[in-house]
Amino acid sequence: MDFEEFYQKNITKINEELNKILAVWRTEISVISNGLLPLVDKFIDSCRGGKRIRGMLVVLGYEIGKESSVISPQIESSIIKIAAAYEIFHSAFLAHDDVIDQSEVRRGKPSLYKALGADHKGISRTICLGDGG
Repeated sequence: MDFEEFYQKNITKINEELNKILAVWRTEISVISNGLLPLVDKFIDSCRGGKRIRGMLVVLGYEIGKESSVISPQIESSIIKIAAAYEIFHSAFLAHDDVIDQSEVRRGKPSLYKALGADHKGISRTICLGDGG
């Protein structure tokens, strides 16, 4: 398998797992307060897009270091979950980075802090969402 095949196979799995994790998180937040959903939806939207390089490096690191050529479905599932979680973590870093750099665009869309309002309230919300990511 060449890298392009490896990338296409795994990016689909990472994106599917990312969507599952974010959907569960959204449901959990809705139980706490529906008023938070607009903020959560903006964070979820900020997680969409991107090349998934960091998540792919998680999978590639496992592939390089594994002891056996046979991977159980449970281990493969765990690696993909870790890769997806790393992508959420990275999106949280980017939320903070965009505030610090005052970046208006991220992944072709308004950055999270711009989407929430670049005033003090929007910046505070962005930092809190980034901390929660």
